[in-house]
Order: sequence, then C-alpha cells, then structure tokens
Amino acid sequence: MVTMDNNKKCINRNIVIIAMLFALCSIVYYLPTLSGVFWGESVKNNLNLLHNFYGIDFYALIFFVPVVYAAYSVGVMRSVIVAMGTMIILTPYSLFILNQPEALFRPTAFVIILSAVGAAVAMLQKSDMQRQRS
Repeated sequence: MVTMDNNKKCINRNIVIIAMLFALCSIVYYLPTLSGVFWGESVKNNLNLLHNFYGIDFYALIFFVPVVYAAYSVGVMRSVIVAMGTMIILTPYSLFILNQPEALFRPTAFVIILSAVGAAVAMLQKSDMQRQRS
C-alpha cells in the first residue's frame, strides 16, 4: 500500500527529474550560441542550421520531453507550468538572436502546442489509471 510519505517522495523525485530535463533542454537549445563563444563561428554556423531547418526549430522540439514527462508523472497543471517555463527560455532567443518580425509569435504558438500536448498526455494517463483500477 502506498502511503502519503511515499507519494510525496515520488512527486518530489519527479519534480527534480523534470527540473533536470528542463535545464538540459535549455542548455541544448542555446548550444549554438554558446559554441560560438567557446569554439568559433564555424561550429556555431553548423549547429545553428537546426534552429531553422526548413522552418522548423528542432532545438525547440526537445522541450516536448520535460512537458510530456511532467504531464505523465505529475499532471496537467505542472506540465502547463513547464510549458510556460519553455516560453521564458525561448523568448530571449527569438527577440535578441533571430531578429525576425514574428519574434513573439513563435514562442507563444509553441507553448500553446506544448500545453495542448501535455494536457492530452495527462488526460490519457489519468484515464488509463482509472481503467486499471476498475
């Protein structure tokens, strides 16, 4: 039988895992910019290709990992909080590095998509748990 202490320990462990995944995704997202400082422009230009590969920012897609994990392990509200944190990470890159007219549109639209995916995963996980109980 699961006690409240075990449940709180599990939630705290999941929150630490989510924070570590989020930090790792943030580092990978800014890796092209950081590589320009440490390894030079040629490495930066090669890594920067995935920020706009046929209009898709592949580095932003890695933020699905912490959002989906949060939705599956701790629920909808915390996954939406992780998605909002993603917007905080994506916005400076869009404003200061990309210099595109839709600088605020891209992170906002991406967070809406992340929140929807997180909510869908959390609802599927909740219905699966209810089905297993009955």
